[in-house]
Amino acid sequence: MTRKDWIVGALIFGGSAAACLGSLYTWTARGGDDNWNNTENWSGGDPWAQCGSPCTTNDDALFPAGADGLYVGLITEQIDDLTINSSRDFYSAGGTATLTADSLTIAGPAPSGASYTTVTVFENATIKTQ
Repeated sequence: MTRKDWIVGALIFGGSAAACLGSLYTWTARGGDDNWNNTENWSGGDPWAQCGSPCTTNDDALFPAGADGLYVGLITEQIDDLTINSSRDFYSAGGTATLTADSLTIAGPAPSGASYTTVTVFENATIKTQ
């Protein structure tokens, strides 16, 4: 194996490994709407990703404490991990929407004046784990 072959092989292997890692997307609600698939509502993630929002089984979605946007319009998507650290209301952004995640974590501070954190999933929207 020549040095050139070794370098090309290392680049191919490294690129494949990077494609499997996935990305962390953090909700910002700065997109002018509350739609899951609006890339302006998220920060972080992979700049090379095809969708700009959590959309693969390797992507993680984080709703941090203090983030704007109580409401989130879901679409049907399958992601890796979903973490919700403040009260949030999810609804279907059109038709029936199912968000599937490998894991779901609900934690974090309660909203001002409340003693609990709530996550509400409205009619035609589903969040499930597998």
